[in-house]
Amino acid sequence: MCPLSPSSVMFVIGGNHEKNNFSTGVQIHDKNSNDWVTPIVLGTGPKPSKGYSAFVLEQGRILVIKKGSPRNDSIWFLEVDSPSVREQKKLLRKEVVAWSKGVRGNAEKPIFISGPSRVGKGTLISMLTE
Repeated sequence: MCPLSPSSVMFVIGGNHEKNNFSTGVQIHDKNSNDWVTPIVLGTGPKPSKGYSAFVLEQGRILVIKKGSPRNDSIWFLEVDSPSVREQKKLLRKEVVAWSKGVRGNAEKPIFISGPSRVGKGTLISMLTE
C-alpha cells in the first residue's frame, strides 16, 4: 500500500452507534482516488459519546474533545502522522493511527513498545516497571 499524503486525505472519526451515541472508529478517505481505508488502530480509544469536536494540531495529531464526558475522559489525541505512527506504517506496510488519552497537569511521556511476538517485549516492560 502506498503511504497517504496528509494533505490528500481526510480522517473521519465516528459514526452512528446504538443509543444515539457516536462511535470513535476511524476511516481514512483518500481525496485523490476517492478510496476509503480502514487503518490499523493502536492504543485504546475513547468510548462512544454523545458527540465530539475535533481539531487538527501540528505534529500529526488530532485533538478530540468528547461532549458530555467527565473531565478525566473528555480529551483524546489521534496520532495520524507522528514519528511513532510513521515508524509503525513502515513496519506494518499499512495505514496506522494511534489513540492516546489527554491528561491534565504534569505527566510522564508514554513509552511506545512494539514488535513481533517472542522478541522480549514482556521482559522489557517488566524491567521498566520495576
